[in-house]
Formats: sequence, C-alpha cells, structure tokens
Amino acid sequence: MATANRRIVWLNVVTVISAAILIGAEVFGAAFAGSWALATLFDLGGTSAASGSASSTACSCSAASPSWRSSSAPRTASSRSPRATERGATAPEINR
Repeated sequence: MATANRRIVWLNVVTVISAAILIGAEVFGAAFAGSWALATLFDLGGTSAASGSASSTACSCSAASPSWRSSSAPRTASSRSPRATERGATAPEINR
C-alpha cells in the first residue's frame, strides 16, 4: 500500500515544533508585558499585578492552543492542496 512508502520528514517536524514554541513565547510575553504595563499605569498593588499577569497568561494560553492543535494535526496530501483536488487530482498525482 502507499502508506508503506511514507516517511517522516524530520526537518518539517522540527520546523512545526519551533514555530509552535515561538508563537507560544510571543503570545505569553505580550500578555505578561501588557498586564505588567497596565498594572504600572494604574498603580495597582503587587497582588493585583500578579493576578492580572496570571489571568492574561491563562487567556494567552487559551488563545495559542488552537494554533498548537492545528499545527500538530496530521494532514493528507489532498488537504494540503485544495486546488489540486478541485480539478480531480488523486493523492499520488499530487505527491509527484
């Protein structure tokens, strides 16, 4: 069957994992810095700043998780090339 010839391209796996880490770090950093800036701007106490950081971090993780899930979802050849499937191409034709 065609699945016996399939191999994992580890360079692509490393790229996807690296992108997920980068997106997570950026979202987390932006949320943490934003909450710290708002706490400083409004002169909130240390407890309020910490709770704001915790809530914004939780929101950022929930915002980034769909990106992580979609990047780790397996894809078939037809899902990568929607135009090829519109014209009636089969999976082996797409991979050539």
